[in-house]
Amino acid sequence: MPIDQKRINGPEGSLPYQIFGSTRDKAFQDRLEDVLDPTTGNRKCNRQDTESRKYFMKLGVVSTAKGSAYLELGNTKVIVSVFDPREIPKQNTFRELGELYCDLKFSPFACVHRKNPQTDAEERSLAAAMTKALQPVVCRHLFPNFQIDIFANVLEDDGSCLRNHNAKKICQK
Repeated sequence: MPIDQKRINGPEGSLPYQIFGSTRDKAFQDRLEDVLDPTTGNRKCNRQDTESRKYFMKLGVVSTAKGSAYLELGNTKVIVSVFDPREIPKQNTFRELGELYCDLKFSPFACVHRKNPQTDAEERSLAAAMTKALQPVVCRHLFPNFQIDIFANVLEDDGSCLRNHNAKKICQK
C-alpha cells in the first residue's frame, strides 16, 4: 500500500485502545443485549430511560471562524466551524436567497477502521442531511447572492455524529 507523504500517518500495525465490536452485522436482539443487562433489563451504563447522554460544549474553539463549537455527546466528538458569508464563486445570475454549503469530514482516526482522506459516500450523504436540516434555520434571505460555509470535523464517532448538528445551530448565534 502506498504511503501518503503529505499527511502524518499512524503506524499500520497499531491497535485501538478500545476494541469495538461490529454492530452493523449483528441482529437487533444481539445489539439490544449489548446495551441492556439481560437479568435486570436496565442499561449497562447505569443511565435511566429518562436521562440523556453526558454532553460537553465549548464555543469559540476555532479562531479564524465567525462561530465555532466543540461538542461531545456520549463518546462522539465534533468540531464545527461557521464562516462569514462570501460571494458565490462563478455565478452570473442573482439569487434572492443565499446558499448554504455544508461539509462533513471524518478524521482518519475517528472510526474503528482508518478512513481515507478523500470524501466518500457516507460523508456526502451526512453533509446533504446536515444541509437539509440547517436550511430552515439559517436566515438566507438576509444574504442574497452570498454563501455561508459550515464545516464539521468528526474527531470520534460513536454512532451519533448526525445528532451533533445542534453544534452548528449554536455556532450561528
